Amino acid sequence: MQRTFEGALHVCCTYEARHMVASDTHPTERDAVLAKQRELLARCFHPTGGWTEFPRPETIPSLVGYFEEQAARYADRPAVSYAGCVLTYDQLNRAANRVAHALIEARSADPEPIPMLMHTSVDMIVALWGILKAGKFYVSLSPFDPPARRAQVLHDLGARVLITDAENHETALAVAGERHIFPIAALCDAGPDHNLKLEIAHDAYAYIIFTSSSTGQPKGVIVDRGDVLFFTRIAVNSFHLCPEERQGIIGALSFSGPAPQIYGGLLTGGCLCFYDLHRQSERAMAAWLRNERITYASSVPSVFRRLTQIVGPDERFPDLRLIGIGGDRLYREDLERIQAMMESDGIIRHHLGMSEVKYLTLGFWGREMRSDTPVVPVGHPVEDTEIRIVDEEGHEAPPGEIGEVWVKGRYMSPGYWRRPDLTARAYARDPANPDLRICHTGDLGMIRPDGALLLTGRADAQVKLGGQRVELSEIETALRAAEGVSEAAVVARQTGGSELIVHAYVVPATGARLSVAALRRQVAERVPAYMIPARIALLDALPLNNNGKTDRRALVPIGDERPPLEMPCVAPRTPVEASVAAIWREVLSLDTVGIYDRFLELGGQSLQATRIAGRILDAFLVDLPAGSLFNTPTVAEIAALIVQQQATLIDPVDVERLLAALEATDRTDDIRDIA
Repeated sequence: MQRTFEGALHVCCTYEARHMVASDTHPTERDAVLAKQRELLARCFHPTGGWTEFPRPETIPSLVGYFEEQAARYADRPAVSYAGCVLTYDQLNRAANRVAHALIEARSADPEPIPMLMHTSVDMIVALWGILKAGKFYVSLSPFDPPARRAQVLHDLGARVLITDAENHETALAVAGERHIFPIAALCDAGPDHNLKLEIAHDAYAYIIFTSSSTGQPKGVIVDRGDVLFFTRIAVNSFHLCPEERQGIIGALSFSGPAPQIYGGLLTGGCLCFYDLHRQSERAMAAWLRNERITYASSVPSVFRRLTQIVGPDERFPDLRLIGIGGDRLYREDLERIQAMMESDGIIRHHLGMSEVKYLTLGFWGREMRSDTPVVPVGHPVEDTEIRIVDEEGHEAPPGEIGEVWVKGRYMSPGYWRRPDLTARAYARDPANPDLRICHTGDLGMIRPDGALLLTGRADAQVKLGGQRVELSEIETALRAAEGVSEAAVVARQTGGSELIVHAYVVPATGARLSVAALRRQVAERVPAYMIPARIALLDALPLNNNGKTDRRALVPIGDERPPLEMPCVAPRTPVEASVAAIWREVLSLDTVGIYDRFLELGGQSLQATRIAGRILDAFLVDLPAGSLFNTPTVAEIAALIVQQQATLIDPVDVERLLAALEATDRTDDIRDIA
């Protein structure tokens, strides 16, 4: 049903009224918050002023059928855009149909997991819808995960096929085993392209996302199609998404975070625009937001934190009406910096969500609003969702008291793939209504006097690293599995900014000769890059408490000394190398960096890579994607790349001087032979 700006006011008012949780919260504060939220929701519209209300999931025959209706209605409008490649709704739908027909011809229409090993691209969205249309469910494998992790996920899935793109074909061959590999280009280019019209129930699986687990092995969170329709309804009706929307999704599509934006955009006729920080320069993100005329951008807090550091004090994004932030803590200073770069009518949406329950709470912030706590509250429960704060005995905690956050509702993950033990621990049926389920989130929080939820930490050993939920015990497991390791403990510590980094404390086995660099290489074979400890210390023994357990409070923070590496520390030889080394020292918080030190061996991670790329652009006017730190991982190699690129930008009279500098940088010597 099409709604106008005025017609949505009633929806906004009733939305807030049914989202309040604690009836005994202070009415004055609660009413003031409700009034402000009403005002923000009433202006949270695209300039066209219209939107299409998304129906309740039970009234929609099928997820795929609803998408096909939008594809027919908006056939000639752009649906997806990435790096200059654009598909209309008709092109996307027809390409997805060809994928679905090919999968059914090869594998029948029975439900099964279909892994995708692909980079962010329009083809990834084609594969996603093709898998859903074939009655199957997708699993996105990150090209940046270590081979051992991909192999473990494929083994757990029991998948018999794998879809990949040209860039990852060799990688797919290495992990496929007897599985059949489908190149996405071949699937899209041939075969019938008409809709299949399969009858697929809401409780059929849509996708599985693998997350960190305390067992040391990734666990698969199942999301069914009814849940997809529900969180799409929340996104569309809360943010008033419309066909004129240009949604900017910043970050890799292999994580669960972008799912509401993907479905919210493509089930309303909007256009999805992707920006992959692994392969695109972070510095160019501001220009991308303007050039693509993004109206709604979403990502984790660290991405927008960096964006505020890149843009000038007077820079604005005139088309950007809404910024969506989730996946990690949002700090008061972050909120204020993001507000400063938005237009006066811009709105920031902050939410609490997880792979198991995509939206628990929503909070809206205007440019003029300020948080009264260092960590920004995550708002109020969404439609048909109840939040409870529970103490250690399982009793409801009084308002203002800290406890574990439990969420009750109809739409949430059915559980974990082939892990009934984990499912039983995390979920329970509501004794008063068996149609409702309760999920134990593991988050600690409290209900404020205004009824909003404020998060205070985790009840377990999980933390957020790079926007991803991580079990510290999984990192410890990877360390203990490394050759020559007797014991290991890890602690997440906050940096001078607002990110957490992992400090690891390792006890070598008797007689073992361990090096920090070799240890990092072994860990990198087992966990993704964002889980590799940034700091590693080798100890004779771990400190113990009176009960004989590891006393993590006694583990001293690891300082800023350059870690002991296999490569001697070689000083810079040229001004370019000296400047690059200085940037690395500052970003990595190290006292010394040698020109042959490798980025990962120094504890470098993806967020730091994006900062270094931005600093290099500022210093040399050379735009290097953050991935350069992984492909050309030393100061010497980065310096050579800078000189090569600068040679294409300068007057011919300066080329001879730069070539001389490059020759000096490339010069081999006794130290290089050591590598």
